[in-house]
Amino acid sequence: MKYQTIFDALAAMTVTAGGKTPTAYPPQTAGAISSAQIPARIIMPFGEYGAFTQVENLSANSGDAEITWRLSDICLWEAAGLSRGLNDVTPALVAYAEAYMSAARSAKDIAPGCVIRSVSITLKPHTYNGVSYWSVACDLTITEYSPKGQ
Repeated sequence: MKYQTIFDALAAMTVTAGGKTPTAYPPQTAGAISSAQIPARIIMPFGEYGAFTQVENLSANSGDAEITWRLSDICLWEAAGLSRGLNDVTPALVAYAEAYMSAARSAKDIAPGCVIRSVSITLKPHTYNGVSYWSVACDLTITEYSPKGQ
């Protein structure tokens, strides 16, 4: 399984909006993110569905498998309540969402044998480490094709 390869490729995907390019952090180090590092991306090992992997046979004869990964890439754009409301921050969040979709299209074949199948984007407040942020949550479905013996 290529989880780490997929994660590394997703983290390396550059997303720039409004002159800002958020750095991607794995969830185990994201707790150390300071306000100076915002905007920041946190890549979570499961999507909004709560599913980690799903394995299905592609062919009963060959034994090939298809592994479906669901990941969330959450961009903490700006702390909420800094005298800016949703109407003020929405243009920046929409610009980021559009930039993310463009980057995902360019990285569709994210790793060898792995394809981004779908991206669902939600603009919403997100609480992380006790701080509320205006955020863009990108839930991805990535399919890994695993031929028998690999």
